[in-house]
Amino acid sequence: MGHLADALALGLPTVSKLVDRMVNEALLYRVPDPDDRRRVRIFISEKGKALLATQSELVREYETRVEGDMGSEEMRRLREMIEQLIERIK
Repeated sequence: MGHLADALALGLPTVSKLVDRMVNEALLYRVPDPDDRRRVRIFISEKGKALLATQSELVREYETRVEGDMGSEEMRRLREMIEQLIERIK
């Protein structure tokens, strides 16, 4: 959970609640780590993969529309600014 919290730049309690909800919705599942009983591994389920594919397609469609409105150069700058923001909050 700690690695996931770091990657998402979120607090551990927030990530734990998100994972709990996703497990309850059968989007993820937990498996005890065979090498370290204190750790739990998290995997995406088939249902989770299907939802991810659907959402990824919607994001791509939205990005295409935004880029059409803004232009390629402005979209590139926007992506850079978002990446910089994410790096600063980590």
